[in-house]
Amino acid sequence: MNESENIMNNKLKLNNEEVINATIENIDMADYPDCVMAYFDNAVFKNTLLPLDDNQMIALQEENADTFYEMLREEVCDRSY
Repeated sequence: MNESENIMNNKLKLNNEEVINATIENIDMADYPDCVMAYFDNAVFKNTLLPLDDNQMIALQEENADTFYEMLREEVCDRSY
């Protein structure tokens, strides 16, 4: 699966391990579309279901920036209905 397919399917990976159940917090619509204060709040590794720690959350967002912003856009669109 290439990067654009990962974005389309909201596939997240950290150290080549798939991450699931990621949630985004601190979405401030006053700052839209940048939403610079938004961040991944919770996520778990798919194979172990162990939660990511704070440093892993930061790395997840940095390594999956395109997917993060696609998920953020979807979250914002869901809120606007």
